[in-house]
Amino acid sequence: MSNGFEIPPLVTVESLMITDVHSITVDMTVKASIGLLLEFGISGAPVIDSVKKAISIVSQSDLMRLATTKGLTALIGSNLNLLPPSNKLITLSKGATFAELYRKFLAHPVHRIIIVDGNGRLQGLVSRSTVLKVLFGPQKTKEQDVKIKTDKKSA
Repeated sequence: MSNGFEIPPLVTVESLMITDVHSITVDMTVKASIGLLLEFGISGAPVIDSVKKAISIVSQSDLMRLATTKGLTALIGSNLNLLPPSNKLITLSKGATFAELYRKFLAHPVHRIIIVDGNGRLQGLVSRSTVLKVLFGPQKTKEQDVKIKTDKKSA
């Protein structure tokens, strides 16, 4: 590319995604959901149903609003109408290429993309910062360096 960086060949979403995803379940309260985000130092999390299907996403802002309007004991599942619907989630499959992932981040102002299987079940997440580390190299931070497993198959 003429802009000073190249999209790495053969890198798939699967090689970049985290699979130990902290998620919110429909039976959690607003208070428990806030606790989960604070405990793990994250700004948002996918909302999943009983079969791990990604049905929404919730942010700190969403939870602050729900705490104010619905109360801390309100169930997430009872307030899904106030959260983004599943058809508005920004998702990819783990077989997607790095180029597809990059284009998705360019098209949508999100911090993370939810990785789902063919049935919409949560498989993992890829953050915008992971994409930047792949393109520009890891910076000296407290976070782990990004490890890329390349796909040796020819296209």
